[in-house]
Amino acid sequence: MSDEGLTLPPPADPTAVREEPAAPSYADIRARKQRPRRVVPIFVDGAVVEFTFEAMPRPDFEELRGKHLPTQAQREEFLAAAKAQGYGPKEVGQLNHNPDTFPPVLIAACCVSPTLTLAEAETMWSGEDEFSSGELGSLFLAAYAVNNVNALAPLGNV
Repeated sequence: MSDEGLTLPPPADPTAVREEPAAPSYADIRARKQRPRRVVPIFVDGAVVEFTFEAMPRPDFEELRGKHLPTQAQREEFLAAAKAQGYGPKEVGQLNHNPDTFPPVLIAACCVSPTLTLAEAETMWSGEDEFSSGELGSLFLAAYAVNNVNALAPLGNV
């Protein structure tokens, strides 16, 4: 094979100083920051409806959860269920929300598509609609996770 007609770029100057891009400022990051989102597909009449959840600002989430703390009976029931499965109190931690009232409130607050009123989310959660326990659990876990799970960008081979 001939190298005739092949043009190579000139070799890099080993003494040249390579300029690194300036690190973004906090204001730059804040202006471009997007809230984390999670999507949950639910089958409705043979088609998929995607429920999209968006994180709330941390103070709003903490305030909302603070309004729906578990009762003492719920805490005890939670620990008893964990113990029955062979877990100790230190392994499961503490129940940090009321499992009856917090899920529909959080679902309504974080679901951006389709939009849900609190009354609609409460109807779903109460079992009056045809949503399965698994579907309701997926919706709540997505709403909860989007507010609690760190969404790190892939860093590659670091």
